[in-house]
Amino acid sequence: MTSELDVVAFDLVEVSPPYDHAAITAMAGHRTLLEGLNGMALRRAGRPAQHERP
Repeated sequence: MTSELDVVAFDLVEVSPPYDHAAITAMAGHRTLLEGLNGMALRRAGRPAQHERP
């Protein structure tokens, strides 16, 4: 989504690994940040995003 919209910044709040015993929230937060930064970098480079196929 960040590769298609003019996103300047984003914020991730409330990921607390000590309270996340299965690490599901931490992994979801990690993926969200990486995908957001990747989309912003693609947009800045002028390259289109390649969406995953289900």
